[in-house]
Amino acid sequence: MKKIIILATALAMVACQEEQPKKDYASFSGTITNPSSDSLLVERRGFKKVIAVKADGTFSDTLKVAPGIYNIYDGSESSSIFLKNGYDLKLSMNTIEFDESIKYTGEGSENNNFLAQKALKEEKVFDKD
Repeated sequence: MKKIIILATALAMVACQEEQPKKDYASFSGTITNPSSDSLLVERRGFKKVIAVKADGTFSDTLKVAPGIYNIYDGSESSSIFLKNGYDLKLSMNTIEFDESIKYTGEGSENNNFLAQKALKEEKVFDKD
């Protein structure tokens, strides 16, 4: 009987715990090797955010976004990124090999690494030269 009471008490405590609210913004940070400019532009129709890039190539900001595909522009090249509030994305890239070097980690990285690989494949298939 004691085991049933302990089990019921434990279940009641777990059931009563409030779920932590998700962030109402996306965290976006990272490191750019050989930065092309002192900022990174994140934009989409109706949304535009300039993120400062430090001299060492690091950046960090929060973005309140509607879920969807955005464009990131480093001053010379651009790439697509999927953003959604609650994400905690970290980007690493080298501008010398822009598309080939893009790697995401953190929450939301799976979708964005897929987009980066898709862009590489499209570049090979639809070679502009």
